Amino acid sequence: MNVLLLDPPWRRRIFRDCFCTSVAKADYGWHPADLLAQSSLLRETGMTPVVLDAVAEGLPADEALRRALGTAAEAVFALTSPVSAPEDEAFLAGLPRVPTVVTGEEAAIDPGGYLQAHEAVDAVLWDFTSPALAQWLGGERDPSRLPGLSFRGDGGIVHGRDPVPGPFALPPPVHEAFPRGRYRMPALGRDFATLVTDFGCPHRCALCNSGVLGHRVRDPVSIASDLDRIRVLGFRRVFVKAMSFGTPRAHALEVCGMLSRAGMTWTAYVRPDVLDGELAVAMARSGCRRVRMGVESGDEALRRAYGKTIPDARILEAGRAARDAGMEIGVHLVVGLPGEGPSTLLASRALLRRLDPDDLSINLPVVRRGSRDDRGGRPVADEVPAWLPAARALLYAGYLARPAFVARTFRAAIRDGEGPDLLRDGWTLLTGRRPGR
Repeated sequence: MNVLLLDPPWRRRIFRDCFCTSVAKADYGWHPADLLAQSSLLRETGMTPVVLDAVAEGLPADEALRRALGTAAEAVFALTSPVSAPEDEAFLAGLPRVPTVVTGEEAAIDPGGYLQAHEAVDAVLWDFTSPALAQWLGGERDPSRLPGLSFRGDGGIVHGRDPVPGPFALPPPVHEAFPRGRYRMPALGRDFATLVTDFGCPHRCALCNSGVLGHRVRDPVSIASDLDRIRVLGFRRVFVKAMSFGTPRAHALEVCGMLSRAGMTWTAYVRPDVLDGELAVAMARSGCRRVRMGVESGDEALRRAYGKTIPDARILEAGRAARDAGMEIGVHLVVGLPGEGPSTLLASRALLRRLDPDDLSINLPVVRRGSRDDRGGRPVADEVPAWLPAARALLYAGYLARPAFVARTFRAAIRDGEGPDLLRDGWTLLTGRRPGR
């Protein structure tokens, strides 16, 4: 059976994987973890996964539809998002009527409600590490044997059982089915693989839904097999896909050892209150080039109000640990949380200057479906004040214009062959427009 693994087209580069929607502010992106995981499980059962990542390839809807029809798929597994829902639904409606399963932020949080509202969808996968998709496509209908899947049954919507707690195993994904060179991450360039090591997150920030999903780690044996396959395919750089690398510590250190033995250069997300000297040294020695930390705001009280109870001193300590170990730093901020004002923005600018990051991502606030402050995936404010994008642009401008940043970026551009990409990124961040548009 040919199964189309689909990331539908959209007007901008959008990320829909791991039940978390975001829209890229520049030209970067990773391999969708949900599609990677399911490619491995489908192939293991003898099915043929056919990947169409229309977002990564930048395909317009008509070309993506032509490509999708050309796959002669007998089933579809697609990513969806509340942000791109109208376009997602229109695209799926243009495909032949075959068994159609979706996953994504809204579908996974309320699978029953999603199926009731979308008659053309046959099932929702709410745990992308589960083998239930392949089993259901193979004819299985016993919910006790279909963990993490909700589907239409004769008597209505049927919900599969919860996944078994503990580590999950995934065979090596079909990395070669994804369009090589169409993904890009800072410090890795365009030729890298994405390595799934965790599901969910052990932390509970107010705006995020990852902690609601629970947290499980991938079995180290299957991670090692995945790395062996990645090496065979000629990759030497890896994006470690974990919402927060480092917890539990023993698993993280074991993963570091495997990455070291594989000779990989890699990057990962890590919380500042998890990154200490021991972990930083282990990550750096195993090839980690850059850690990315979610700081959210330079104002402690504002951070605390949204579930990030990490003091400034601990954030700065994590930054020093990374630098002392020889790693670069990426920082994520959110501008516009309720309570934001001139004093909190100045606090963010001051903390950025002290951290001196190698790259920076500044986001407008959106509450994830299923999070503690769930408001339907809409911005925290009903209307984003006009000053917010301007404040973000000013923070970016102050960051990009620093001589130390310019010098480091120039060296990294030579090292990673990213000069033209970084120039385009800078233009996009400052103007909100992509070159040539």
